[in-house]
Amino acid sequence: MKLLLGAKKYLEQCELKKQKAMEPERDIDEVDDDFIIPEQKSLAMKMIVSLGFHPLDYAKHLIMLGHEPLAPYQTPWFGRTYYMYPNVLKYVGHIYSVDGLLGCFRGIVYKQSNVFLSHTLLAYFDKEYPAPAISEPLVTKLKRNITVKCICTVATHPLQLMMVRCMAQFVGRENVYSEWNPLANLFRILKLEGLSGLFKGFWARLLGECALVATSVIIVHGMYKLARRSDPDNDPSSTEKSVVLYSTLVNFVCQSLFYPYHVVANTMSVNESELKIGNPPLSPIFPTSLDCYYHLRYFNQTKRGSNLFYRFVPTVSNGLLKAA
Repeated sequence: MKLLLGAKKYLEQCELKKQKAMEPERDIDEVDDDFIIPEQKSLAMKMIVSLGFHPLDYAKHLIMLGHEPLAPYQTPWFGRTYYMYPNVLKYVGHIYSVDGLLGCFRGIVYKQSNVFLSHTLLAYFDKEYPAPAISEPLVTKLKRNITVKCICTVATHPLQLMMVRCMAQFVGRENVYSEWNPLANLFRILKLEGLSGLFKGFWARLLGECALVATSVIIVHGMYKLARRSDPDNDPSSTEKSVVLYSTLVNFVCQSLFYPYHVVANTMSVNESELKIGNPPLSPIFPTSLDCYYHLRYFNQTKRGSNLFYRFVPTVSNGLLKAA
């Protein structure tokens, strides 16, 4: 009897193996219903990081707008005495002392909406129009990446503008723009400033973003070509992997290079608005972004907010003062 049961069990196992062998292999792209796809993981991580670092980003935007509520102090630095502003952590502490914990998250709705929209657009383009391989022609990579960056900048700029204006209300203690209702802000800006009001500072931001993408792509492409010429026998895939690792460093350096465009964009976002920080005496009225850039460059203010811990008080050179 035990022998028959054992034989029956063996035949059942063989039948199961045959059925598994006859089943078609599962596609790699298929996932279980309870499995979170990488794009969703990436979006969740971006939004969590954005939420956690928002107070620092809030303080950085106020610094970019030129608001310095804390007095500078003298400090020795390599044998010389300099004036420095308190670091960003003390700046956040000042915001907390004025508005409390919730006040440290001004503009968070628009920031999170910006992150979500940017991620959704990039995921769509990566799926429908995948990024060219690093070995493809330079013109192909430039066309694709710059086009995607332009579309994302156009779509997200109104949210960026609303976020900056909500943050800027801290300076004059205003309550002009809603921090939770984007539609109310949208209709208010359209009514008072027209469609152009939603895109103040747009050209400076677009130029900075496109210049950043173009420069990064050109440098990485040049690094790849140089690596292939110096070692043509090396495996192309390994060369691509090594160049991709260096591309992160290249992007970081290029961001520092084109940082002034973001300062101009944020300054123009509030310029000539209903907020005190965008009008005299706190700020001149700038007809164009170019006028804003010349003004900031004259007073050596194009890098404000780029360093959040060692914040030297910018000075105007004697040559510029004599020229004036």
